[in-house]
Amino acid sequence: MVVGVIWSDARDVTSDNRLAELILPFGTVAPGGTATTAPIALYAGPGDWHAVRSRWRSQYSSQSSTSGHAGTQSHGPAAAHPSIEITIERPFAVGNQVTTSVSVTHANDDPMTGHVFLEHPNGTTDLGEVSTRGSGNPVVVPVTLALPEWGTTGQAAFPVSVTLATSETTYRFPVPIVRVGDGRPVGVTIGDIAQNGGVTRQTITLDTGRMRVKAIPTERGRIHALETPSPLATNGAGHTPTPSPPIGTRFASHPDTGHEWTNHLFSSVPDPKPWVWFNPWYGGVSVHLRDGGWHTGTTCLDHARWEWHPVETRRGGVLWNGFSTTATVEASGIPPDQARLVGLSVTTTYLVAGGGTTLVAETTVTNGTQSRLHSNLTLGTYLQPGGSVNDVVVHYLRHGERSRARAHGTLWSTTEGWIAVASGNAGPALTIVSSDSHARMMCGDMGLLGVHPFISSEIDLVPGGTQTSTTYIAVARDLDEARAYRPLVGTALPMADA
Repeated sequence: MVVGVIWSDARDVTSDNRLAELILPFGTVAPGGTATTAPIALYAGPGDWHAVRSRWRSQYSSQSSTSGHAGTQSHGPAAAHPSIEITIERPFAVGNQVTTSVSVTHANDDPMTGHVFLEHPNGTTDLGEVSTRGSGNPVVVPVTLALPEWGTTGQAAFPVSVTLATSETTYRFPVPIVRVGDGRPVGVTIGDIAQNGGVTRQTITLDTGRMRVKAIPTERGRIHALETPSPLATNGAGHTPTPSPPIGTRFASHPDTGHEWTNHLFSSVPDPKPWVWFNPWYGGVSVHLRDGGWHTGTTCLDHARWEWHPVETRRGGVLWNGFSTTATVEASGIPPDQARLVGLSVTTTYLVAGGGTTLVAETTVTNGTQSRLHSNLTLGTYLQPGGSVNDVVVHYLRHGERSRARAHGTLWSTTEGWIAVASGNAGPALTIVSSDSHARMMCGDMGLLGVHPFISSEIDLVPGGTQTSTTYIAVARDLDEARAYRPLVGTALPMADA
């Protein structure tokens, strides 16, 4: 008979041989906000300590070895190295160089001395010796890293890791380095689209030169096209979009660049339609707020007032362009059983950088109602890498990497923050990464109908409270590059630069 404790995420563990104490990370909790710890399991049953360790391995050990620790949230290696935290300040690069810093923190009060190395595609860089002074006193090491020429490799994400070697132990942490652009301008086109019933809606197209994003902002804020030109598969050079007039100006489309464009999103344009058990079905990328039950079509946001505007912002040293759309639930038109949601608003901001192949979706729920809000926020994606749902292969993390080819039947398996849907073995791979380590990401394998992942976050907000989550959607050249996006799991987009 044995009694054991199993956990996945603790900042420190102390014991006096009678009582064990876990120190769990909450991060920063805003006034009125909430934070949730990772689950803790108790085992009481036959066997000895081997039985407890076996259950720990089956649940968490693969996750610890395959996921990186990034940003300011504790994830992945924090389980394997509960007293050591290594983060990277600015994981996003523009051009062929990234200037950032590595932060090393020892969670307990004992001083620690070690040597730090940065492993990257060009080799290994010695960052020197560091000495920590205990909890709350991180050591920050500046880093300047040259990246391979984008026009030569076409690569945007890179496998990079930080190694900390002490006299007793060596720790290795994968960290994210993603080249989100090269500094060229983003072309912004605002137009109109005619729909059934004589409805005309505004559209927006974002052209980075390597990728085009097309959206209908006031219809669920949905993106219906994520396109890349054929040179992306060869040298990755793309084209230079026509510089855009000031934000808010209406103007004509960019001239034809001579490229063949492939849409990697499975969507219905210009109007929604029934598809499988969804009616209406829009496809593409859109946000849903589910008030309960399984989502099969209409949500409370379909009764909301939608507003949108273009966005230009500098965050984490990167100039981003895109648009922000807000759905506000109002009393007029809302069904009686959803009247308690009046005042609720959901804002989604989509951002790209010039020359990039990464789309950022940042969603904030604001509880403007008079009561506590319990709900579920879902970002749905319908993917067709290479332009087709046929013959795609989904790769996802679940106690190690798994993959599934097309076959009859469905699989709604959860993943550990990362999914790649590839066109065969050599084609482009649509890669999705969540910043919320507590979000529920499903691979959405619908058999012969393709793979359509979605990311759901539980919403529990007091009146006036807000909750924000970020999702990264990238067009990787192949599966190897898609895997290099994994360390982004748990990484939030930096705040606006001062």
